[in-house]
Amino acid sequence: MVHVANRIEQLRPVAVREALTATTWARNLVSRPVGERMGAQVDLVTEVRSGPELVWQGVSTYLARSTQISGLPVLERVEHGAFAAPSPTGGWSTSLADSKAYAAVSGDRNPIHTSRLAARGFGYRSTIAHGMDTAARALAALGPVRGDAFTWTVEFASPVLVPGRVALAVERRDDVDTSGGVRGGYALTVWDPKRGKPHLTSVLAHA
Repeated sequence: MVHVANRIEQLRPVAVREALTATTWARNLVSRPVGERMGAQVDLVTEVRSGPELVWQGVSTYLARSTQISGLPVLERVEHGAFAAPSPTGGWSTSLADSKAYAAVSGDRNPIHTSRLAARGFGYRSTIAHGMDTAARALAALGPVRGDAFTWTVEFASPVLVPGRVALAVERRDDVDTSGGVRGGYALTVWDPKRGKPHLTSVLAHA
């Protein structure tokens, strides 16, 4: 399964000493066009509560490219226009050591992130960075201006190769659409500066 998107809503800051309860479930199992074939896509939802109060919610979307399940609703094919790289405001270098460190912290020890041989066996030219590591580094570029309460969405486009270099652009926006209305926030874009290929697009909207 491929991680294709995320939506995170932080309703308020969470204190270190708060006792939290997390609940996770699956929803929205659908068929999705993948090239000339159909794949299966599903959302995994996690809610975090402090007592009865909802303080954080995350939705991770995953795609099984070659899994076909009959009888599911079918998503419309989304056509993306040509990517035009914005003016970079930052970036970072990737390394195998960082990928292994993130695997240890996150618990995601998929060998495509830690072994070049394993990654090549799955069709990648080299080891690839964790998608959420890339997304988190982009979000971290905002620093405290992201605020204490926000909605953050990410769409993944292509893997980040390790070792390598990525470019980042941060743009202030007043028209961020989070499906709950238009708000002010930021647009974040991460891409390969050599090939001009996007890795992810992301927006953050203040509450």
